[in-house]
Amino acid sequence: MSRLVGALPPGSYLVISHPTDDFNPNQQGESIKRYNERVAEQATLRDKAGTEQFFAGLDLVEPGVVAVAKWRSDSEALASMPSSMWCGVARKP
Repeated sequence: MSRLVGALPPGSYLVISHPTDDFNPNQQGESIKRYNERVAEQATLRDKAGTEQFFAGLDLVEPGVVAVAKWRSDSEALASMPSSMWCGVARKP
């Protein structure tokens, strides 16, 4: 990640969505296991802290790292939708 961010010019934005088991414990694991059996690039589940570490040294944009449905949703109905991913946006100083 540091190599990717290092190559970005100042003022650039990094957007990440990352699968997690935080919202539905033990349910995403089986899905990721089946996915990984079929692809060359393996997926990894990360908790919120594990996802936040990708933004180290960057300025997180509000509302920070949140469930995908909650990142600047247009309505409370959208924000309350189930999620299986963390999402965040940050700016390189």
